[in-house]
Amino acid sequence: MILILLIMMMAAVLLLCVGINGRVIARGHFCPRCEYDLEVIRDQLPFARCPECGFQFDPGVSPTTERREHRKWLFAIAIVIVLIPIGVGASQSRRWKTTIYPRLPDGVIVSRAIERDSIAFDELMSRALARPDQEQLHEASWKTIIEHAIELLRPWEPFKMTGQVFVDHRWAQLLAHAINTRRLSEEQLLEYVTEVMKYKVVLPSRIATDSEEMYYKALHNTGVAIAGNIESGQDEYIFDISLIELGVVGEDAPVTLREQVFRMGLLATGPGTDTVPEVPSHGAIDGVQSLLEDKELGVFKFYTRSRITIIDGVTNETIAWKDITTVHPCELVSHDAAVPASIEDPEVNFHYCDWMDVGKLNLHADTHIDQLPSEGEPVMSIGVSFPTRDIDYGIALDVLVRLGDETLFLGSCVRSPLFQDHYPYRAVTLFAPPMGSPERVRLKAFMDNILDAGRVEVVLRTNPERAIGYPGIEQVVDFNANFRDVGLTINKANMRPHPYYGYKPQCEI
Repeated sequence: MILILLIMMMAAVLLLCVGINGRVIARGHFCPRCEYDLEVIRDQLPFARCPECGFQFDPGVSPTTERREHRKWLFAIAIVIVLIPIGVGASQSRRWKTTIYPRLPDGVIVSRAIERDSIAFDELMSRALARPDQEQLHEASWKTIIEHAIELLRPWEPFKMTGQVFVDHRWAQLLAHAINTRRLSEEQLLEYVTEVMKYKVVLPSRIATDSEEMYYKALHNTGVAIAGNIESGQDEYIFDISLIELGVVGEDAPVTLREQVFRMGLLATGPGTDTVPEVPSHGAIDGVQSLLEDKELGVFKFYTRSRITIIDGVTNETIAWKDITTVHPCELVSHDAAVPASIEDPEVNFHYCDWMDVGKLNLHADTHIDQLPSEGEPVMSIGVSFPTRDIDYGIALDVLVRLGDETLFLGSCVRSPLFQDHYPYRAVTLFAPPMGSPERVRLKAFMDNILDAGRVEVVLRTNPERAIGYPGIEQVVDFNANFRDVGLTINKANMRPHPYYGYKPQCEI
């Protein structure tokens, strides 16, 4: 801007110089006072008098030899050029804007606000959040505001690593008001969830013909955290997104799900806007076998239906909801073909063994009474902590506890390369068998032995078949390790599993 002003001032000075110098229109001898042509008295010079104005010539005063025409319009242009920056500066003053902006139409105010004019933004906020009895913004202006707010709140690539984008929180406040007044169309709502929150579901690319369950991963950003005016009673709007249905494209009888994926708030306290990219949520989908019946081997298409619900954070009332459907190609293969290949590289084995950890074994038994918890209640659990850094291959493990020559299978845990979440540990839990069953008698005897010993050995062994139905797993690390002398913690029978992580037992390959 300063460079432009300097160029304009230089142009004005140049025009003034040209205007003052003028243009030569005749050559000869002319009176310096009235520019009278002295050709008729040329022989009498330098001792003569101008016949027009009476100017007296003498040896020290000579007539001019050129007659020039001064361009007055150049002076006018130079003055205009000088006044333009002065006028522009005056038009940018707060007093002038405060006086003029209330008289401008909505479209101009919205455009100025998009250009980051703070005075225009103040005027826009006063119009957009006006009381019902006052004049409201035109719907066309609201459409522009919504489109710009969604684009502005979209995560930017330069901030992909940090996940931070700083914008004026009032755009999010306008978007929240638009949502509350139901000004967003379904397409705009879908755009917000997919472009700002970037919600998407990931399913396996292959599945076995005999699969009973399938695992999904839902990725999303945390949305926007806005420094809203909470003290003035500003409502908080919550997006509740749930994966509710899985089916095959073109077929009826889908699998209905009850899995909530995540919930997020639109308004929150804090400076600027802060987003956390790709927060994963994942879970298992049961009943997949019914969708695979009578299917031929080959590629077909699953579809998932997710429900987006907007909830008033104060009254907990549903404001609006919408379902979105996404399609996922999947290949149906035989059981053997679906089992991921194993990697038997010793360096890979050592890498994962070195970075893996096992927590203390939690026993969920009441040691004061001679009985196990009720059927279906947790008996024992152990936490398996996977590598916290990125992994290139899947990890599918059976978890067993061993005491002497006796071994008890607790369960399995799997980690996919796609599941790079903030919670790399899994809790494997064994639940109490039915009353009077042989399994219950054997479990009671085993528990008595490990309680007497006070220590136990935990065995982790690779089981690629456990990885069937997980998205993103093509190969599984061949991993087998013993964690000796794992300590025990005793909990009451009805407490949920809560493994203690951080105990570092000896790891042997």
